[in-house]
Amino acid sequence: MSKIDTQSLEKLYQDSWVAMQTHLLLSRVRKAFRLRPIATPRWRFPLCLWLLVVSLSCVAVAEEPYERFLDRLRQEQLFDLALVYLNDLESRRGVTREFKSEIELERGLLEFQAAAILMPTNSTRPTKLNDAESHLRKFLAAEQNHPRRSEARLKLGELLLTRAEEERTKVGETTEDVPAAIKFYGEAHELFESTIKELAGLLENLKGNRVNLADKAKVAIREQIQRDLRQAQLLSAKSVEEMGKSRAQGSSQREADLTRALTMFGDLYTKERRLEGIRNYALFYRSKLHSELGNVDDAIEGFQRLADSDSSDELRPLQASAINELVQQLAKRKKFPLATDRATQWLSDLRPDESATSETLALKLTLSRVKTQWAEDLLTQDPNDRVGRKLNREARDELRLLMRVPGPHLVETRELLSRLGTDDGPSSLEKVPDVKDFAQALAAATERLNTISTDSVEHDRLAEQIRDASGQQKESLQQQLQESEQRLDTLRSQTVDLLQKALQLYGNKDDRAQLFEARYRLAMLHLQQQQPWEALAIGRFLSKTNPGSDIGLNASAVALAALSDLLRSVAPERQVAYADILEPLANHLIESWPQSKEAAAATAAMVQLSLLGNEWEKAESLLQKIAANGSVSASLRRDVGLSLYSAYMARKKEVAADDAELKTIYDKAMNQLEAYLDSLGADQLNSSALEAVNATARLAIEASQLDKADEILFSGENTPVATLNKDPKAGDLMVALDSYRLAIRLRSAQMAAGTIAAAQATDGMAQIVSAMQKVADSHADGHDKLAAVFVGLARDLQDLFSSTENAAEKKRLAEVLVVVAVQAAKQEVFNVQYWAADLIIMLAEELGNQSATERQAGEAYAAAGNILDGILS
Repeated sequence: MSKIDTQSLEKLYQDSWVAMQTHLLLSRVRKAFRLRPIATPRWRFPLCLWLLVVSLSCVAVAEEPYERFLDRLRQEQLFDLALVYLNDLESRRGVTREFKSEIELERGLLEFQAAAILMPTNSTRPTKLNDAESHLRKFLAAEQNHPRRSEARLKLGELLLTRAEEERTKVGETTEDVPAAIKFYGEAHELFESTIKELAGLLENLKGNRVNLADKAKVAIREQIQRDLRQAQLLSAKSVEEMGKSRAQGSSQREADLTRALTMFGDLYTKERRLEGIRNYALFYRSKLHSELGNVDDAIEGFQRLADSDSSDELRPLQASAINELVQQLAKRKKFPLATDRATQWLSDLRPDESATSETLALKLTLSRVKTQWAEDLLTQDPNDRVGRKLNREARDELRLLMRVPGPHLVETRELLSRLGTDDGPSSLEKVPDVKDFAQALAAATERLNTISTDSVEHDRLAEQIRDASGQQKESLQQQLQESEQRLDTLRSQTVDLLQKALQLYGNKDDRAQLFEARYRLAMLHLQQQQPWEALAIGRFLSKTNPGSDIGLNASAVALAALSDLLRSVAPERQVAYADILEPLANHLIESWPQSKEAAAATAAMVQLSLLGNEWEKAESLLQKIAANGSVSASLRRDVGLSLYSAYMARKKEVAADDAELKTIYDKAMNQLEAYLDSLGADQLNSSALEAVNATARLAIEASQLDKADEILFSGENTPVATLNKDPKAGDLMVALDSYRLAIRLRSAQMAAGTIAAAQATDGMAQIVSAMQKVADSHADGHDKLAAVFVGLARDLQDLFSSTENAAEKKRLAEVLVVVAVQAAKQEVFNVQYWAADLIIMLAEELGNQSATERQAGEAYAAAGNILDGILS
């Protein structure tokens, strides 16, 4: 493959899609110029689309376009395509000499990255590792004084460490030598040592040349050399350690390697005072080695230093790992109180983004393990020890919470739960106990509910694994998943039976609150088992018998969820039949919990059902039952108004403009939306509010009430245009762009109607297009969405242009729109330029149909050609 596959690039990158879309526009312009005797514009059709794709696809941080494009390919993990691209760059003119000198290095990095994302069993992985090593060695042999030489050396060392680890993994657990691993670890060590010697020489030379601290470039070079030197020293020590672990247990060579690594880590920790990361990792590795060599006191001392250090944010994961190791070492010494205190203290001070990291999950698992060890120690001395039983309960609860978080910790978590007697498998729970009273039945049901909660996490994890598995592994996982489903079904059925038994055994002496709780749990189980009618019946009963209480509100939520399931199971035309069930529940919710989201949801559902049946008056009467000044009322008015707006827009396409029902829907939609807008305070134009404002403005434009639309969109500070101009992220991206789209449509309609001057319209629309670009720039997917909005805007303006019958107005409107489009295209952003050219070509095609405006059509085509020329250049 000697050329880049441009079709693949066009599918993968919007920037490459530029070329295809631009040529579609060019074909329309070329066709127009073939049909009319007009001078050829300045644009030239490109001879090589491939070059255009490359130049337009560069959107990363590198300096040269080809470097940005290469970075983009790397980010998308298109490593093979990036390698082909490098081959083309090597022989191309215009590529800097500096970059060409790095091509072998880039090839090595790409091959290594391509291998890294492959499974160890993939047959192409060894080949890619071999190629990566070859390219890196070629670069090192050819470039003796290259600025990136140490980067290449460190990457080659990393590759050798990867090879060594793979060799050790192939053998598995063994007490004998692993020769292949020893060989690669030895080569990595020698490479790192030679790198240290080379970098130390560079630093020594720099000592004789005093560096001006104001010269930031030279200072940065010196600091980078120092960092690379320390990193090489750290990796060299790690290579020696792993080489020792690959030797036979009890051998003198193993002991010598581990002792040497211990010394190397210690020297690095002692000598390095400035680079916190290197120093802390050296101490961590040294302490782990002390632990493995049986030097527990030294290990505890090292981990204690790391635990007590005031580390930077980047090193907090390492600090968490050190605390984990410290807790384990303290537990070995049976210092259980101190161990649990250290873990608990760290976990209680976690930051929000640290709650589910691998280091945190590992520490939580260690804490639960230590608590079970402590409990076992106490219960061995006294089987009835209260502290021991409490520790087991705490560990059990913590492990249940861990089971809800997917990850590799689940296997050991499940084993610990099994040891505690909570997760012994189907045998302990397969038989429903012979309960004698309400309390026993509820306790047995609760035990199974807890097991269902933890088993559901494991079930979901198995389902995720199956998606990526194949062959025998997939068959095994499918069998495990089937067994898990059967177990969950059994547990749910047992729990339903136990809860029903509990309700039968309930007596006057039992807790009434627990009775309601049992009924609520039964309703939830019916809902989970896809038995909506049973869940609905219990939920409605609890809701009616517990007005104003939390349990009643929760039961109402179950009833609403059951109704939702029922509504989804039938066609829209049959959903109206459920109104007789929903309406009493909605009325009860409004009376008992008027400000609750459940009341709002039920009322909204009733409103939707009323709208399905075209019962507009009923929908409006339902709104009267909600507090007029509350947030729920305002939100419902918005929802009703938007529903009516959607109904109006749909009916408008099917009936004549003078249709009586269409007018009724319009009036009702406008009333509800205006009432909602009146309830908004200052600075309340969020996405949902903007959506309602847009709908109101569009209704006004549809009714040719341009002054009203102008007031909605432009008048005052609390309007969409003013709000978005101050804060481009004030609303959802598509809603914000729709606001600007409406503003342009309004200005165009006002100019066509003669209510504003052409100059005012031109300036206003140009500013709006510029603002749209700013909004798009503030979102990651802004340019994709902007392109879609511009397509709709072009359609709006085409409809407006086509519906304008007066020739003079039509000519004036075309002139202004062309001027706006040309000004917009000056921003040199493809989505804007493409829209501008497309709009101008559309206008030219319309103008070309009339002999009186044929000359104006030619000028429009020429303007579009100039814009396309700018895109392609």
